[in-house]
Amino acid sequence: MILNFTSLRPESMVIEKFQNGKWTAMQYYSSSCFGTFEQVADDYVRAEMPQMAICSSKFTSTSPIQNGKIVFAVLEGRPGAINFKHDAQLQDFSTVQKLRFRFVRPNTFGDEIFRNPKSLRSYYYTVSEVFVMGRCKCNFHASECLPDSSGVDECQCEHNTMGADCQMCKPLFNNKPWARATPEDPAECEKCECNGRADECVYDSELGHGRCLNCQDNTAGPKCAECAKDHFRDAAGNCVPCNCSEDGANSSQC
Repeated sequence: MILNFTSLRPESMVIEKFQNGKWTAMQYYSSSCFGTFEQVADDYVRAEMPQMAICSSKFTSTSPIQNGKIVFAVLEGRPGAINFKHDAQLQDFSTVQKLRFRFVRPNTFGDEIFRNPKSLRSYYYTVSEVFVMGRCKCNFHASECLPDSSGVDECQCEHNTMGADCQMCKPLFNNKPWARATPEDPAECEKCECNGRADECVYDSELGHGRCLNCQDNTAGPKCAECAKDHFRDAAGNCVPCNCSEDGANSSQC
């Protein structure tokens, strides 16, 4: 992310992202990190907290007076960045639905000490350009994303996946749990064995494979391989109703 200013850059600001229904900080910039944000000034990200937002004093000085930049490289200095395609935490950290730049306090050359309202009102922010570079989040299950009918970029999902981010398997391809793809493993969703008699399945951890849903043609069982209750398999291999007489039969199953 790059912000170009024609005014002074802010003395304190926050880069925030919206994801999963809430706003969270990605990066703080301030020459007074602890006093403003109760954050220790540190450009180091600890290995055990790869998603932590740090506070840096970079880009907060009064020089240059005009045409200064703020540059935020999301993965720079973060442990595991070189292994990004295998690091779920960093993938989540760099996933953004909406982005917000919040300017907290301007640089005032110390005029706030004199508390002259006229002087303080003379300061302002002017952003001439904002660049945000990224790509669609497709969990590495797509090689491209294209605009849909409303103009929103949509992943062209592969590996039998579906969803806005290719974040789930297609209805009949849940023979194993969904997983993100990696360069070594496409994590392709597997088709359930339903003997051609179901259109969807769910992964069943107790079975260790997919369990077919809504079996058709009077079949039942995890793989639609059995006849449903009160049905039997005829000479042609079809499951047909028993039609036992309620008056003469001890059981409706034949």
